[in-house]
Amino acid sequence: MMMTVALMLAMPPALSSGQETDPRTVNLNDAATACIQKDFDVFFEKYVWSADVRRRYTAPAILEGAYAAPTRPGVRRPADVQRFEIAMIDYTYVDAASADRNERDGTPVRHLWIEKTPLAGGGWRVQYQGAITRPGEGDGVELIRKIGTPRAYVFVPAAGCWRLERWLK
Repeated sequence: MMMTVALMLAMPPALSSGQETDPRTVNLNDAATACIQKDFDVFFEKYVWSADVRRRYTAPAILEGAYAAPTRPGVRRPADVQRFEIAMIDYTYVDAASADRNERDGTPVRHLWIEKTPLAGGGWRVQYQGAITRPGEGDGVELIRKIGTPRAYVFVPAAGCWRLERWLK
C-alpha cells in the first residue's frame, strides 16, 4: 500500500493540452510546487529524477564529510550534479552507477535502502545504503537487509525550499 502511494506521488501530474509538456519544465514545476507545499518526499523524488532540478537546488559547493563523524570539518568541493549517487528505476531507488551500467549492458541494478529524517531548522538528512531486496507489492521491492557502507545527503532550507549542501560518506 505504501509503495503504491509512493508510486502515485512520483508520477508527473496529468497535463491538459494547453499546459507545458516539456519533461524538464514539468520536473522543475513539480519540485517548486513541492517546495511551496513543504513536501520533501515529492521534492526529493523530483531531485533524484531530474538533473535540472538538482542543478537548481544544489549549493555551488558541497561540503563532503565523514558519515561516522558528521560534525567534523570536511572538504568543500564544487558541486557536480552528475555525481549524485541515487537514481530511480521503475520508481525504486537504485545506485546511480549501477543504473548507468544497466542501461549500457543490462547488468543488474543495486537497490538502495533510503531513510529521510527531518532535521532541526527545517533541513533533511537522506541516508542511503546498498540493499538486498526481493520483489514486493506491485513494481516495488522489499528490503531483506542493508549491505555496504552507509552514506547521507543533507539538504538545508534555502529560499523557500531545500538545497543540497553536504554529502557524508
